[in-house]
Amino acid sequence: PLLEAVGPLTGTSANRSGHEPLTDARAVQAEFGSDLDAVLDMGPAPGGAPSTVVHVEAHAVRLLRAGPVSVPELRRLLEPMGIALIEPAAG
Repeated sequence: PLLEAVGPLTGTSANRSGHEPLTDARAVQAEFGSDLDAVLDMGPAPGGAPSTVVHVEAHAVRLLRAGPVSVPELRRLLEPMGIALIEPAAG
């Protein structure tokens, strides 16, 4: 219900692609400015590794950013369902 009412939300890793994660509400507001309707300040985000980010496609999952969920773990979860994991090209 919340997302239906307000639209997309972000969690602890608010940042533009390729930029460092932002860990407090002021930094998020400074980075995104008027692109945001509101920022909910729950105090500083706990640091740590950035989240694993994937793009779900028709018959595959494309790894966009490696994080705490490892490639072997992703494969272990996806292969039994017949879903391929596509990793970024090295380089």
